[in-house]
Amino acid sequence: MNRIVGIRLRDKGRVYYFDPGELELRKGDKVVADTAWGITFGTVCSWHEKIANQSCSKDLKAILRKITPDDEVKINSTQKLEQEALSYCLERIAQRGLNMKLVDSEHLLDGSKLIFYFTADERIDFRELVKDLANRFRVRIEMKQVGVRDEARMFAGFGCCGRQFCCSTFLSEFEPVTIRMARSQDMTLNPTKISGVCGRLMCCIAFEYNAKETNNPEKGNQPTAKTCGPPDQPVRENNNVPADGEKTRGRRKRRRNRKREGGLTDNA
Repeated sequence: MNRIVGIRLRDKGRVYYFDPGELELRKGDKVVADTAWGITFGTVCSWHEKIANQSCSKDLKAILRKITPDDEVKINSTQKLEQEALSYCLERIAQRGLNMKLVDSEHLLDGSKLIFYFTADERIDFRELVKDLANRFRVRIEMKQVGVRDEARMFAGFGCCGRQFCCSTFLSEFEPVTIRMARSQDMTLNPTKISGVCGRLMCCIAFEYNAKETNNPEKGNQPTAKTCGPPDQPVRENNNVPADGEKTRGRRKRRRNRKREGGLTDNA
């Protein structure tokens, strides 16, 4: 049995899992971690005391240490450089007329690499842009194209429900979301109502769809209405949720009443 911890790198984005080694960590601790693309910092957001799969733990990268005062100085300097790099890159993109949207920049804690995240609808030739950035900052430049859902996660913000984006708070992976999931929850299929800021179907549709399947009365479970949120938050329950059969019978009854009143034709 081994331990693993979930780290949200740079306090945003997805959660990655690391081997803590002999370190004693708590949720909320700031740490320095060795990732596949270099050394960076993050925050402990989950802790798994034991896992049975030994091969899984062998493939995990290591957490190097808790953040020290020297690391905090480096983090402040890298964040200033990231802002400067972001402004300069935006300027060069505009001057070269590239059809791309710059999302974020990341300067690794060891100073070995400067990464730029962007979105684009088509293939972009950014070789000259990379030369401009390398000549200015004198480090290795890497351009990473991300999707619109990752863009929303990096920017963070608030959804139509008034809560922070699920993707930037507790979701570690993007699950596939389909129209069928929204239809099964009797949601209006108006794209403006069921789409998030990213323009894709809202992630909470899949989250609540899974909760509905778990509480399916046809499987002998008690029907409850579950709100989206991290697993450690309380769940509001509503035991008066009608079954699908009751909803269908109610709609048929209202339809027959409208027919009697002459509101619908036989071909409606």
